[in-house]
Amino acid sequence: MEGLGDRVEALKTREHARLMTTWMGEALPDVAEVMIRRRDVIMANCLRERCGDGQVVAVVGMAHVDGIEREWGKATSGGRGRVLGA
Repeated sequence: MEGLGDRVEALKTREHARLMTTWMGEALPDVAEVMIRRRDVIMANCLRERCGDGQVVAVVGMAHVDGIEREWGKATSGGRGRVLGA
């Protein structure tokens, strides 16, 4: 029998994170802007400034992976940067 912990763990996927951030963007756009989008930009910029163009390993919340990947791609020449998510 599947317990609550198992159900919670099953929700910890990149797809579920996308669904939650999409919902937040629609239901609470101002909150999503501050808590997700602006933080994505800040984290991507900090990683770029502190780590340069080499390989970078960072541990971030799953809800930020898509946004950091998007921002990282903007910052790399020709958008060649790639983030490997969970």
